[in-house]
Amino acid sequence: GWSELDPDAQALVETLADSGRRLALLSNAPASFARHAEKQPWTRHFEHLIFSGDVGMAKPDAEIYRLLVQRLGCPAGDCLFFDDRTANVDAARAAGLHAELWPGAEAAKSLLL
Repeated sequence: GWSELDPDAQALVETLADSGRRLALLSNAPASFARHAEKQPWTRHFEHLIFSGDVGMAKPDAEIYRLLVQRLGCPAGDCLFFDDRTANVDAARAAGLHAELWPGAEAAKSLLL
């Protein structure tokens, strides 16, 4: 689960939030897990938490990426999306987002900072 983040990932999230970066979470988790995740301290850094169980759609459906961009209120091309599944990365790119396979927190720093 996501009760505790990897320490490197948590440090990266905190650094990004402290630098003023807007963060959003897009997860295929069910609503029951969403309620648990929302209570975790690390989620305070995210402006939007979007869970498939709440919105009735899931990655890699193009509509969920449109919802993400709509909630952020920015052009898709201004977003960098990470996921651990190639199909989700490909779908995000098709929706106009910059997207990368999650390489781990240390490697992601070069793309984010």
